[in-house]
Amino acid sequence: MENKSDTDNLRELIHSEDKRYEQRFSDFEKMRVSDNSTNNKAVDALSVTNNKAIDALAATTKTALETAFSAAEKVAIKTERAAEERAKAIETDVEQHRQMLMTLIPRQEWQIMVDNFPSSIKKLETANSQAVGAESHSTKNKSQNALVIGLVISSVVTVISIVSLVLHITH
Repeated sequence: MENKSDTDNLRELIHSEDKRYEQRFSDFEKMRVSDNSTNNKAVDALSVTNNKAIDALAATTKTALETAFSAAEKVAIKTERAAEERAKAIETDVEQHRQMLMTLIPRQEWQIMVDNFPSSIKKLETANSQAVGAESHSTKNKSQNALVIGLVISSVVTVISIVSLVLHITH
């Protein structure tokens, strides 16, 4: 009987160990499922946190880009205005120079006029001496002589004024 009882004891021991291992396995499975659930919750929480961080980053980036584009647009507008103002100033200067050049006499024409002054004065003197010789005693002749002399003197003064003006402008 002892054999049988030993065998029964052994079977009972095996059976109790099986139950114990089964309980451990069951507990382990519950723990694994619980851990998976906890891990899933943690992953979900991290996912939500990551999504919030990505949304915040996107909003910040959008704001920064809008600010940068606004500043770039302002700079572009200021640059365009400055270019327009420079163009207007250049146009004004060009127009002033064009007007000034229209009032000046080209150098070659001026040289011809200056070279012809002595012959013009000589002709006036000849005409004056002929008029003086023909009517030397009349008052009419005297006033004509004064007129011719006045014309000669005013012509010389005008020529000198023009020469000094041209010399002043060219220097």
